[in-house]
Amino acid sequence: MPDSTITSPLAAGARDSAADTRWPSYFELRHMGFVNWYAFFKEDIRIDGRTAILGHNGAGKSAILDALQTVLTGNDRSRLRLNASVQNDEIARITKSRRSVRDYCLGAIDDVETDSDAEGATFLREQAITYLLMGFRRTDTGREVTLGVCLEAHREMARETVAALFIVEGRILTTDDVADTGTAPDGTRWSEALPWDEVRARIAADDALTLHTPTGPELFVSEICLIAGPEFGRMDKNKFLKNLRNAVTFKSVTSATDFVRNFILDSQPVSVADMRASIARYAEIEKKIVELKDRLAQVEALGSRVGNVRSQRATLARRRLASLQGHLHLAGVKLDQLIVRKRDIETSATGKAAALGRLEERKAAGADRLRTLEASQAADAVTLALNSVAVEIREIDVHLGEWRNQESVAAAGRLVARFAVAAPFAEAVTPEAMARVDPTLRSQVAAGSTAPAEDKVRLAAALLSSAAPAALSSALAAVDAKIGAVQARIAELGRQLELNRENAERVRAGKRLLSDRTLALMRALRADGIDATPLCERVTDLDEGWRAAAEAALGDRREALLVEPGTYEQALKTYRHQQSLDGAMLVNTTKTAETRPAKPGSLAMAIATEDRHARAFLDYTLGGILMVDTEAELRREDAAITRDLMSAGGRTVRKLRAPIPFLLGKVDTQGMLDSVEESRRSAEANLTEQQTALTRLRSAERALRDAVAELERLTARGLVASLADFDRIARDRADAETRQQQLEAAQDRSLIEAIRAAKADLSATEEAIREATAEKGRIEGALQGVRETIGAVERSIAELRDKAEGALAYADRVMDGSQAAERRAVLTADGDPGRPEFDRVLMEEEFALIEHLVDDPRWLPAALERLDGYVLFRSDKRLAGTEDAFLESVREYLRRSDLPRPACVPAASLADDAAGDASDDDRMATIDAVAAWVSGEDANLRDNELVRKEAEATQARLEAIQTFKEDFVGKMRGAFDAMGGLLEELNRQLRKRSFHGLTYRFARQEAPGYRDMIALIERSSDPTFDMPLFNTAPKDADGLDEESARALKRLQEIATDPDADIGDIEDPRRYFEFRLEMLNSKGVVKTDLARRIGTASGGQLQVPFYVAIGAALAATAYPDRKGLDGGISLALFDEAFNKMDAAVIDEVLAFNRSIGLQTVIAAPDKERTTFEQFMETIVTISRIGTSVMIDTQHVKELARERFRSENPRLMGFAAFKEHAAGTSGGVG
Repeated sequence: MPDSTITSPLAAGARDSAADTRWPSYFELRHMGFVNWYAFFKEDIRIDGRTAILGHNGAGKSAILDALQTVLTGNDRSRLRLNASVQNDEIARITKSRRSVRDYCLGAIDDVETDSDAEGATFLREQAITYLLMGFRRTDTGREVTLGVCLEAHREMARETVAALFIVEGRILTTDDVADTGTAPDGTRWSEALPWDEVRARIAADDALTLHTPTGPELFVSEICLIAGPEFGRMDKNKFLKNLRNAVTFKSVTSATDFVRNFILDSQPVSVADMRASIARYAEIEKKIVELKDRLAQVEALGSRVGNVRSQRATLARRRLASLQGHLHLAGVKLDQLIVRKRDIETSATGKAAALGRLEERKAAGADRLRTLEASQAADAVTLALNSVAVEIREIDVHLGEWRNQESVAAAGRLVARFAVAAPFAEAVTPEAMARVDPTLRSQVAAGSTAPAEDKVRLAAALLSSAAPAALSSALAAVDAKIGAVQARIAELGRQLELNRENAERVRAGKRLLSDRTLALMRALRADGIDATPLCERVTDLDEGWRAAAEAALGDRREALLVEPGTYEQALKTYRHQQSLDGAMLVNTTKTAETRPAKPGSLAMAIATEDRHARAFLDYTLGGILMVDTEAELRREDAAITRDLMSAGGRTVRKLRAPIPFLLGKVDTQGMLDSVEESRRSAEANLTEQQTALTRLRSAERALRDAVAELERLTARGLVASLADFDRIARDRADAETRQQQLEAAQDRSLIEAIRAAKADLSATEEAIREATAEKGRIEGALQGVRETIGAVERSIAELRDKAEGALAYADRVMDGSQAAERRAVLTADGDPGRPEFDRVLMEEEFALIEHLVDDPRWLPAALERLDGYVLFRSDKRLAGTEDAFLESVREYLRRSDLPRPACVPAASLADDAAGDASDDDRMATIDAVAAWVSGEDANLRDNELVRKEAEATQARLEAIQTFKEDFVGKMRGAFDAMGGLLEELNRQLRKRSFHGLTYRFARQEAPGYRDMIALIERSSDPTFDMPLFNTAPKDADGLDEESARALKRLQEIATDPDADIGDIEDPRRYFEFRLEMLNSKGVVKTDLARRIGTASGGQLQVPFYVAIGAALAATAYPDRKGLDGGISLALFDEAFNKMDAAVIDEVLAFNRSIGLQTVIAAPDKERTTFEQFMETIVTISRIGTSVMIDTQHVKELARERFRSENPRLMGFAAFKEHAAGTSGGVG
């Protein structure tokens, strides 16, 4: 404390009177009335001068201040700050102190445990009519005015209703004017609020009173400022409400800047909406120009792709023509060779026909001689007997043949043959069953294919009696099961090859290699009309240093499919219906808007994409995984990854495996294609192997099924009976053969030998004829074959020439005119066109792959095979891929530019289209139509849209600069000037009184974060300043200083970001920081608040702010510059003067009195001894349960003087020392 004596306000007032006998005149608060407010049923409180409302926490101190606020604001919710001492919403929630006017009307008490509602408060009233009264008396004329509010509330209503806002001139009303009272029979007092209509009638009946009932809070406060304002003039309504709120909500502060911004200056933001809109419009046009230029660059790239397509077309045409020329050449050479061979074969056929004629003549002579010899033999008796035996043998042979032709005998033969075929298969699949069949029997059956029928019957009977039937049945069942398994594998491989083919086409078209399950799901979605794109194909760029980490962290999610949010649920249904499909992934694109941005430094930041759904999924998946380099960082972070794939997560670290192949961003498509080809070859090899196995199993199945069928058809008993018949017939034939041999022994041997020789000679001649006839047939067949081959070659040549016409027509369209004419002359000339020039159509590496030398006749067919089987196929596929890539680029351009798809642009790849097998002409027509559209788009962008947008940009820039200067700069400069005027008025009030020899003054300086904005505003005030926007306007001669450039960039960012916070830039208060300076009597700054912090007490530091609040209140209450004619001059503080000692409080109260302010504060009861020294009215509030008691004390000047005289802090150091010495002496 300074070494000085603090005089009393009365003494200070006496000194002031010596200088100026006139005291400020104002409306002083003299009365407060409450009916049905909080726990007050009917209370009147008389007020004299400075007032302190004291009580313990929760007693109801703030209820009184809240009632005064409710009256002075006209119950305007936007202006009320109820229970201002609890300003934090969270604290208010915890302490149940988040009050409302409706709760006050119903008597809500927070800390009573009985009959509380769901909000934790107890209500003393179910419904209420509430009156709040404030009575004022003017200090100079004694004129009295009452401000009042009538409210109605009900427990069933969420809010109270305002029955009346009223002002009564002529008398201070009390609660007796608005409520009736009486005594009940039991002696208790009762009170009841009167309806407003009745109160209004009572007031109107009193001729001495004038009643005003404004409608609405705004008019009510305006009437207060007029009726209860200065005698001459009127208080500013907005400043009155603002200063009232500032005083009630004032808390201890240590920052002059925060104080001036929050409690002194008005919140009058300078709207930047028009400026923002104009700059945003210019930015949008500039952005559109950039987009148009980007589109033009894309269209130019599309034009390059068109040139690439045309170049590949010409190459394909040259190769096709070379192939046709080579085949025509080979066909011509082959035709010449066939004609020569035909002549040679015709000569051989003529010689063979002559030789056959001579053999026929020899055969006729031999037949005549044999007939002569046989006639001589027929006349002999022995011969007749032999003929009879021969007839008998023939009859027996007929019976034997009939026996062999029996179905059972034939079936037995088939059984033996089929068992011999089926046995190895059965042995392979069911060896344990076949082991039960007699090995000797199996050996006999295996060798029985050439055995006589009777032996086969015996073997069949033995098989039927063995374990063979059961073994074959078991083997057949096993083979059937294996056939089913192989068929399933073949079907799976077929699907794999189909997906492989699709993958190959995708890779050739520049797309990514996908797994079978992803391709299968894409195909299913495409069938349902849903367009799905894998995540990897939406990645545009990737930090190569972190590629392996990103690929490994995503894993299979690289192939996750993106669909439009509107089709996501349908895509889920499609996926669910694919019973055999699992493992594929669908991204939930409906969550895109809910996704938080990735953390800075996370793995998601290493991946670039222009697709918003892909961006959201990457942020969600990788946005929390940080990119780190050291083990310490791995230990510290919850989720992180290193370049070498060390991954931390779930409080564990593991080494990830790099996936193969890479799919994100720009990758090696040739490597992918090689991988696809390798996979295709492997699948084809497996398919061939499985088809071979199926063929073998089919053969086994047929053999086993045939054998089982024969076993089921035969019985052992039937076969035994059949064998008995055979034995009888065999005995009869043996007897006949014995007799025949005996008769032949008695015959003439010479005749017989002659007949045998004749027969042998005839047989040899017939054999020679047969051989000659066969040879002749072969020659004729060869001749016919040569003729047919010649015809086929001639037809082939005709077909080649027809194809040549189509290929030449194609060449005319895609090749240089002179080259196409040269090729036409070669291919349409008569005769052999000659060998093509392969060095013009085959690469050097292709020549190296042909095994034969160029001079070898085999080289040309091999070269054509290479050209047709690989080079042309590759060229065609490459062209198709280039065309599809071109079309996909066009579609991507349309998507990125948000343009409708022209009819000439197909919706899907030509390979995927229903016309995927379209001819060259159809494909060419499609590509040419799209190329023409691209050319038109280029011309339109270059000559129309860009020119128009650049003109719009020029105009928009001028409008943006004009709006900036007129709408923002001008208004902001006006706000700066008004701010300076307000501070000057505040400082004028502060100069009226010194504290410890010092006066206070608020000074302003540019805020560091706004110096650039202020510099730009000052710079822009110059009419000749040409403000550049987005670096498109030429800089002026002096250039743009760094601060102005920085501010301009800030404005541009705010203007172009619709979510940007514009509050700071719109609020002129934030452009400046404020200092509280302390000046000596000569006006020299001795110190300021910042330097006093740390050396002065906390209470001393608050004095300037209470003084400033008072000065602001006085400036509003006393519009005249002399500060003598005022209106309501009331300073309401809740929980005021906290941590301030008596001397400091005395300073503040003395200042308020000197400038004509009546101070009313609410404080805890522990501060009673302090406030009894200075306050003229002490209102004590006590509450026990739901009962509240109010005690009012009016402290006279003598009592206050006695209190102060005993307070050592108010004596000063010298007086206190003297007083202490006197007390010590007296005691001694």
